[in-house]
Amino acid sequence: MTIQEELVVGMGNYEREIPPAKLHRGCITGIYNIGRQFNNFFQTWNGTLKFKFELDTLTSQGKPFVIYQDYTASMGAKANLRKLVHSIEGRDITNVEAASYSVGSILGRSVFIQTTQKNKIDGSLKYSIINIMPCDTILSPIVTPEKWDFRTSNPNDAPNWIWTEYEKSKDFKQPSVPRIPKPKTGLGEAVAKAAIVSSGSHLDRSDLRREDDDDFSF
Repeated sequence: MTIQEELVVGMGNYEREIPPAKLHRGCITGIYNIGRQFNNFFQTWNGTLKFKFELDTLTSQGKPFVIYQDYTASMGAKANLRKLVHSIEGRDITNVEAASYSVGSILGRSVFIQTTQKNKIDGSLKYSIINIMPCDTILSPIVTPEKWDFRTSNPNDAPNWIWTEYEKSKDFKQPSVPRIPKPKTGLGEAVAKAAIVSSGSHLDRSDLRREDDDDFSF
């Protein structure tokens, strides 16, 4: 389904598609640690990991859908990030395993992703991820999976739209050497930035209540 949405990137209105409500096969093609972001629901700053998924479902242009989901940067017992790891590993991990689990290790993993469509207040549609499950079929994404961590990664390696998200972080620091923006990719990057989705219905908001939840390995 094609819809009109306003992309808040200073580029006006563009037509974009959202994935159909169904079970997709997909691949984790991006994990980005963008620091503590302000959560309007709880009015707190929460460490945030942004995940990017490439689906095997194609748009009307014949390209894979790309969707996003945010997780609080915590591997606590009730944290949604830990629930995601449980889903991908196909089992519950122990507290000992969680303490040393490298979240970056699931980059490139194939998964099943259940999405739905919901009406926004303005009457347009948005997608929401409602479930993620392990997938035995190995998918080959069209993009090279990437990860970026504001604490350790080169600022020049951050996609421009991810850097913009990081600039909103409570942890943001200007690099000692000015960052060199990546070449602009036009509408593709604008859509990527605007496609960031709010928490899906499968997420438990209880893991968003603490300001400092950086108990994870990347």
